[in-house]
Amino acid sequence: MNKTVDINIAGVFFHIDEKAYALLKKYLDALRTTFATTEGQDDILADIEARVAELLHERKANKDQVIETEDIEAVIDILGQPEDYVISEDPEPKASTQKKLFRDPDDSYVGGVAAGLAHYFGLDTGWFRIIWALLIFFSGGSFLVIYILFWVLIPEAKTTTEKLQMKGEPVNVGTIEKKIREEVNSLADKVKNMDYEQAGSTLKKKSKSFSNNLASLILSLIKIAGKLVGIMLIIFASLSLFGITLGFITTNVVSWVSEFPLNDMMNFRILETTPIWLLLILGLCVLGIPVLFLLILGIKLVAPRSNPFSFWGRMILLGVWLLSVIVLVVLGSLEAKSRLFTYQAIDNYNYAIASQDTLQLKALKNAQFQDRFTNSKDFDLIVDENGEKQLLLKNVRLKIEATDRDSLYLSTLKEATGPSYAKAHANANTINYQVAQTENNLLLSTYSTSPIAQKLKSQEVELSLFIPRGQTLFIDSSLLSILGWNIPNDQNYVRRGLAGHHWKMGEDQLVCLDCTPKETQ
Repeated sequence: MNKTVDINIAGVFFHIDEKAYALLKKYLDALRTTFATTEGQDDILADIEARVAELLHERKANKDQVIETEDIEAVIDILGQPEDYVISEDPEPKASTQKKLFRDPDDSYVGGVAAGLAHYFGLDTGWFRIIWALLIFFSGGSFLVIYILFWVLIPEAKTTTEKLQMKGEPVNVGTIEKKIREEVNSLADKVKNMDYEQAGSTLKKKSKSFSNNLASLILSLIKIAGKLVGIMLIIFASLSLFGITLGFITTNVVSWVSEFPLNDMMNFRILETTPIWLLLILGLCVLGIPVLFLLILGIKLVAPRSNPFSFWGRMILLGVWLLSVIVLVVLGSLEAKSRLFTYQAIDNYNYAIASQDTLQLKALKNAQFQDRFTNSKDFDLIVDENGEKQLLLKNVRLKIEATDRDSLYLSTLKEATGPSYAKAHANANTINYQVAQTENNLLLSTYSTSPIAQKLKSQEVELSLFIPRGQTLFIDSSLLSILGWNIPNDQNYVRRGLAGHHWKMGEDQLVCLDCTPKETQ
């Protein structure tokens, strides 16, 4: 069994067979000899070693696997032998490889996004810049957010290997040498055209150790701050995603097991244009996807080399989010249009109560419906005596006022909305509200009903009960839910304090007949 040694190639440690190590060392020594007189030899060799480390890492099944001779031979076959490459200005064309998406820092005005996309799709960079400018302008700036997301999520081509992969060029000894030689020549041209006096002054300034140390310190602080921001983004995004997902699941589960299930809402669509389930899904996408992008950003800040989502995965998520926003805007406009007009239908009813009798105001009881509402429930779905589904609406409000008439009367105002005046009129007239009288008892329903075909159209019922001056009345606690907040009375009671007392209608307010001085609401 051959001995193994531990080596460090471009900052990556490998366990390598002794014979394989000898072969690799021989290969790297040959490269150093070949490029000994080439400008930028150190950069060339560093990039080649980085490429060797990358290829060996891809061939490892696990971190403890020993690199053997056949692994080194496979790497050499990919990179090529030094003698296979002749340094010339016009090397023979090489076969292209699959492109990878990077931002191009060497051809950038802002972040290099347009240049990177142009390389990836094989188009001219100028066309991409024009397209981005037009999209940002005609979208009112919305595509600026998308550009920033691309800037954050697409990695920058920093190494020679990444720059070659960005353009779809093969990554071997020849292409690495050629790329670095081009960069060296470009730098040399820039140096020739520099203002040497200014350059000398700049070099003197940058050579000061204090400045270098300060720059290093600032860079370290920026990196630390980036990590901390990334950690906070991960925590925030994770908790937010958990909350959004839990809320979505809870809403659906509760809807299915409650007295007003989600499937019923889907069948007859309570809203005019939008099923509830669709709103829930769209809301999940609109809220959840940006939070998911924040999570990806946090992960990238903490671990820059990680790739939680592929490029196309991120593009699909972005497309789904944009589509959800557009659909919500359209649905919101349609919903607003369906409630554009309002109609009020008024009915007046006269009731005969002897002046010496006390008017008893009570709730009209219905054994089938009276317990359907809770404090958090404004409407429900019921089945009437004919087997027809109806909307049970908690939308009734009672006002009590004085009148000069000899008998009391009740004015019932029914209000509803619709996409047209005629439709609003029809919606208002379909509201069913019940009132009954037995002797001196006036029974008022605490809810109204409406056919489900009318759907929710802001239906409301406002009761105005006009009491002759001098008439006594008793307000039963069963009417507490529909009592108005501002019924004038000498005790300054609001709602709850009115129930359970005898009152007499005075000149312009109710006068309590059985309230104690210390009594409170």
